[in-house]
Amino acid sequence: MKREYFILNQYINIVKNYCDKARKLGVLEYVLSDIFQKVIIFVGGFVIVRILTKEDYGSYTYILNTFNIFYLFGDFGISAAVLQYASVNYLNEEKRKMYIRYGRNVLRIVSGLSVVGIFLISFVYRFTIEGTRELFCLLIFLPAFKNEINYFQMILRVELRNKIYAGINFMATIIHYIALIGMAIFMGLEGAVAAVYPEVLVVLIMYIVAIKPTTTYQNINVDFTQEEKKIFWKFAILMQINQMSLAVLNYLDIYCLGITIKQPEIIAEYKVASTIPTALYFIPKSIMFFMVPLMGRKKQNLDWTKKAFGKIVFINFILCLSITIIFSGFSSVIIRIVYGTKYAGSRMSFLVLLIGFVVYGVLQAPASNILVVQEKLKVIIFTSVMGAVLNIILNIWLINMVGSVGAAIATLLSHLFVGGILTLYLVVLFRRNKYKK
Repeated sequence: MKREYFILNQYINIVKNYCDKARKLGVLEYVLSDIFQKVIIFVGGFVIVRILTKEDYGSYTYILNTFNIFYLFGDFGISAAVLQYASVNYLNEEKRKMYIRYGRNVLRIVSGLSVVGIFLISFVYRFTIEGTRELFCLLIFLPAFKNEINYFQMILRVELRNKIYAGINFMATIIHYIALIGMAIFMGLEGAVAAVYPEVLVVLIMYIVAIKPTTTYQNINVDFTQEEKKIFWKFAILMQINQMSLAVLNYLDIYCLGITIKQPEIIAEYKVASTIPTALYFIPKSIMFFMVPLMGRKKQNLDWTKKAFGKIVFINFILCLSITIIFSGFSSVIIRIVYGTKYAGSRMSFLVLLIGFVVYGVLQAPASNILVVQEKLKVIIFTSVMGAVLNIILNIWLINMVGSVGAAIATLLSHLFVGGILTLYLVVLFRRNKYKK
């Protein structure tokens, strides 16, 4: 009896230690913030589909999705490079601040190029849904705001100031839906598209106040060698190519529906089907959100990384599968209550995308993030590009065969391909490290 009591006490102490570490890192605040964010997103989605007509909601989705596709170049990977090298050099305060300051300097040039790029695209791109070109032009300045916000988010992640990060993200979601719903009521589709600006303006101000860049990093003298700059930019560009390839998997389905079927109503149905499964991605992403900076600090310790990888895969499998079973069982009720009976046809796509969520959480999210920390970007890029090509082929083929459900199947198979290859490569990497010893 004493032995069982002793073992139970050991497990309780282990759980307490994990909880204490999580509390110090702001895990609880971040997870709660994300949960409340998803609740707000569900409520906001419930309201917005009833304010806009089905056709307008489809056009709104098409415009934002088109912007996201052409914004795939993002900030050229600057924020990701800052996160990587500032985390790896965290104990070297001077070096860490130099990376953060250098990223700030080059980001201004990149943001200017991004604005010019979206401006040119608004004139030369052929929009397949009538009336969307003029509304797309409203988003010309959005890249600059998004780049700034991404950069400030990375600084908070490097410094593990996750409580502040979580609070601002939560406020951003509230502001987004207040602006979206309010402007959609008074201005219709035009207001819904322009509603992105009140959110990014307020959020950017909040980040600036939180980080105080003028006093923290403004006076840092950047003294990098040409080799260090070369390594920084190599990582940044390769990382951006990787992010572009992965993002294609998220945006290509709606894009292909837009150019293949050309019916806003079908796009709206698929958007409804993908909203909840996509929102659920926050679960594996939240776990990796906290682990990436820590893994950066322990980059050379592959034994520690291997153990962490096993724990992450197990936790993600249990969480994602349990949630998928629950949402699948109540799928008809959820769609009917949240979005209305006119979107009942989106159920099959909804179920397929839930399976894709499990595959992403168990295979793709852990493996891709760990390989990024280990700077194995070539294999990630190769796999991501192959996954994007596969996604394009499957979308074209399956959408013509089974409509919007085909887009969901293409997304699922692409996640399975990318996640499977990356996980296999990571396992091989761990085994090589074992044999070296």
